Amino acid sequence: MTCWRCREGSRGFSMEILCPACWNETDATHIVCGSCGATIDLYSFDYERRLVAELKRCSPERRIQICGTLGCRGKRSAGPALIDLLEDPDTSVCEAAIRSLGEIGDASSAGAIKKLLAHQDGSVRGSARYVLRCLLGSKAEL
Repeated sequence: MTCWRCREGSRGFSMEILCPACWNETDATHIVCGSCGATIDLYSFDYERRLVAELKRCSPERRIQICGTLGCRGKRSAGPALIDLLEDPDTSVCEAAIRSLGEIGDASSAGAIKKLLAHQDGSVRGSARYVLRCLLGSKAEL
């Protein structure tokens, strides 16, 4: 079950992705970045590796963008990096990581998300509750 959508436009759902060379956003239907001309292989492990490496040195705004891209890709291999972001001091980053884990749909992340039900921020708690229901079912004990 998909909990979150990337973006709905006139042609249905689409997603913006980040170019790993210049970090500008581009439409996911393009295989070449419109800004720098770099080739983007959206589903390669190298693309994911570069996104995850950028998480360690970028701004909160970029971490949020990367979370969105990783979630929309739907690859379970991004789970550990997203779980690490659940402890990010910026609550917006934490929420983006929760949503991305929900988009990926891997129930093995539920334990890490469940810890956020006691988070001090109400929006983080709400996002965690919503995603847990998506991952575990509406009758899950929360």
